[in-house]
Amino acid sequence: AIKTILARQHRDGGFGGGPGQFPHLLATYPSVCALAIVGSPGPDGGWDQIDRQKMYRWFMSLKQPDGSFLVSRNGEVDVRGTYCLLAVATLLDLITPELVEGTYDFLRSCQT
Repeated sequence: AIKTILARQHRDGGFGGGPGQFPHLLATYPSVCALAIVGSPGPDGGWDQIDRQKMYRWFMSLKQPDGSFLVSRNGEVDVRGTYCLLAVATLLDLITPELVEGTYDFLRSCQT
């Protein structure tokens, strides 16, 4: 399972739905959650093989001026993508003020 999940990790950060596919927040979230469950620390455990620096850079490339996030490069903005990003960033200890700047206000603006 670990090798299959890691094969979906994109060279620019994030995970695609399959090997070689572009990264997407909705594929990154279950990939990281699965590695949190079945993975372990160490060279072959899966957890340490998540490239956190590339993940953070990819997250920042998805960030929009209003605090929202695209779900993928040239993708749409929605609350589920923001949830997936925040959950993964929390699991990987990637939350920074820069990353979440404006996100609270974006989420508040989505309430009906």
